[in-house]
Amino acid sequence: MPGTYDAAVNLDTAGDRVAAGTAAGNEYTSDLERIRDTLDKSDSSGTTLGTMVGSQLKLTEAESSYEVRKSTPDKDAKANKEAAKKLGQG
Repeated sequence: MPGTYDAAVNLDTAGDRVAAGTAAGNEYTSDLERIRDTLDKSDSSGTTLGTMVGSQLKLTEAESSYEVRKSTPDKDAKANKEAAKKLGQG
């Protein structure tokens, strides 16, 4: 369900990390909109148990993908900030 993305993300600069987090958020929003659209069918087919369960699984997958993609630049930014503090103290 979640869209595909380039696993080789450049996180060298703060701007790169912000861009990676933004891209993760944009993809997550798109995933949620696609899931919502499957539930909003005008013929009520979006309210069947199978569709609802499938949508819940897709939500879980989208959430997991978002958290992984978002946490990588966050962790990198934190590591860079800590390294900069150490350099400033040394």
